[in-house]
Amino acid sequence: MILQYPTYLRIKTSRLLAEFFKNFNKKGMIPVRQKYDASKIKLPRKILEKINQIKSGNGKIVKEDKIYMAGAEPFFIYASTKIGVLLLHGFTSTPAQFLELGDYLAGKGITVYAPLIAGHGTSPDDLSQSRAEEWLESCQKAFDELKNKVDKVFVLGNSFGGNIAFELSLKNPEKVSGVISIGTPVWVRKHHFLKLQAFSYGFLKKYWRKPKRYYRSGFAHIIDEITYSKVPVRACREFFKFIYKSFRSFDKVTAPTLIIQAEIDPVVNPKSALHIHECISSQNKKICWIDGSTSHALSDDKDRGRVYKKIYNFVQEVAKNEN
Repeated sequence: MILQYPTYLRIKTSRLLAEFFKNFNKKGMIPVRQKYDASKIKLPRKILEKINQIKSGNGKIVKEDKIYMAGAEPFFIYASTKIGVLLLHGFTSTPAQFLELGDYLAGKGITVYAPLIAGHGTSPDDLSQSRAEEWLESCQKAFDELKNKVDKVFVLGNSFGGNIAFELSLKNPEKVSGVISIGTPVWVRKHHFLKLQAFSYGFLKKYWRKPKRYYRSGFAHIIDEITYSKVPVRACREFFKFIYKSFRSFDKVTAPTLIIQAEIDPVVNPKSALHIHECISSQNKKICWIDGSTSHALSDDKDRGRVYKKIYNFVQEVAKNEN
């Protein structure tokens, strides 16, 4: 008996086979992998405008010996020698998420530096090979560079960047004037489930892919953010270890602190903000709740104006009290 496949199935199989052999080279029959080319990725107009604005003013795009994702470069905007803010991006993200905030603060006379945390802004493979100690070390180096240019340094961390900001305040207690944490995690949504995945069968996987609907090709822009579309599982384990480390040292934090948290954060459990506020030993500590916000950190346009004003007012108030 001869089995007859439906016509549509034969056509689909033929197309799949044709595509399969098309991706093989002629010499060794090895699949051809398409390499990521940052120059071919079109940046959102909003990001391009901000980058050009920084270049045309007192700012500069910081170039290191790396091949960056398009738009992922660190940036520095000089405004004065009095106050500087170090802007630390989130896990798998890049300094691009601070282009608008950096421009806002610089317009108020505050020097800003948004470095690229080690393993970020290049390729997911680089992140997979990096360790939490390297992330912290790269931020410490950026902090030292900014401190050499200004009198007072505030450290602002977006999401996981907030965990690093608190660690920097512990490493530099006499030098950090204040900490601003935005959507900083103690617990993420589905925290225990994700952690169990990372430390159990996650050892069998190299990457977790984020939802495809947010991305273009292999690398991506979420709204106006430049980030990886897939997360190395190994880096996730480093992420959870670092969160636990910062969790245990909150009581040693004494720097003035502003905690900003969305009420309905889809990524970070909002009770993280309450825990940080309760545990840190700062005499000057405040929580700013973004009422009704369903966004994570700085991803919602309608909330950014309010957040920027809160940040600026906090920096001015603390700097004034230090004088």
